Amino acid sequence: MRRTRDYSPLLIFGVIGALLILIGLVIGSFVIANYLQTGTFLTEIGRALIAFMLVTVGFLSVIAGLILDLLLQIARRIEQH
Repeated sequence: MRRTRDYSPLLIFGVIGALLILIGLVIGSFVIANYLQTGTFLTEIGRALIAFMLVTVGFLSVIAGLILDLLLQIARRIEQH
């Protein structure tokens, strides 16, 4: 696990981020389906916030993976010269 994290951060953070986004979208779809049936968000405000936070943290995880992967590539180029 450590080796994968050190040499391929985009893979680790991307998979974690994608899972968080997927879970957030699934929960969000239940919230939207309930809203369409009842016409109110009052009973689902907690789930809506959880879905929003999961999607947000998922995107942040993917972005962190991209940044770490770019930094790793820069470090490898510096080591080659």
